[in-house]
Amino acid sequence: MPKTPARDDYFTQSFRFTPEQTAFLKEGAKRLGSTTAVVREVLDDVRTLYGLPMVIVEALEKDRKALGFSQREYVMHLLARRYERVLSDGPGFDLKKSKR
Repeated sequence: MPKTPARDDYFTQSFRFTPEQTAFLKEGAKRLGSTTAVVREVLDDVRTLYGLPMVIVEALEKDRKALGFSQREYVMHLLARRYERVLSDGPGFDLKKSKR
């Protein structure tokens, strides 16, 4: 039985991956069942900002555009800002505050 409903509008493409990319795909395939599912998940995550509610996506898109960043640069920026907080407040700092 197929894992997704049968469709006839799929785009088919072959790709070559580095050994590091292949290892990532194979590890993800253990969790999701196939490398195709991993690629689809990664694409959907990028496309939808990890499934965030649209109101959040819209606000973040406005911020990204105001900063003049590409989507990739913006995610790198957000992760760098989080890293700064981890350095100053320690790993899991937001969980620690919520436990009080």
